[in-house]
Amino acid sequence: MTDNFEDARLLDELRRALGPDRPPAGMAGRAEELLAFAGFDRELAELLADDATAPTGVRGPATVAEPLVFRSRDGALTIELTVTGDRIDGQVIGDGATEVVLEQRSGPQPAAPVDELGRFGFDTPGAGPARLRVLGGWTRPVTTDWFLL
Repeated sequence: MTDNFEDARLLDELRRALGPDRPPAGMAGRAEELLAFAGFDRELAELLADDATAPTGVRGPATVAEPLVFRSRDGALTIELTVTGDRIDGQVIGDGATEVVLEQRSGPQPAAPVDELGRFGFDTPGAGPARLRVLGGWTRPVTTDWFLL
């Protein structure tokens, strides 16, 4: 029969021989991906309603200035956008936005500053697909879905 001293010595030898457990292969990479993905809900603002594809009345105007509304998945940020013939006006509702960039196939327009009420604007660059990138005090910008001008 062994005494407590021999048991403790044997356990110490086993600890030294086996060493600490190593993390499974790829664990560090998966942890980095999860940390990068943590704020993703805020980074993508989805289009909530788009009446631009709805048919207009036979005698009505060809286009109606209905606002496009985008909201981040976590609900912390809302972007309202009104597109008229020669202008895009918008408002960012939520804290932290400092400027908005309008991106199109031809390239991005210069960033428009966001005022203290969250308002911003652009001269309409022409028809085609576009999206907004909202910059602020976050780790990554919030980007909207593509929409048609």
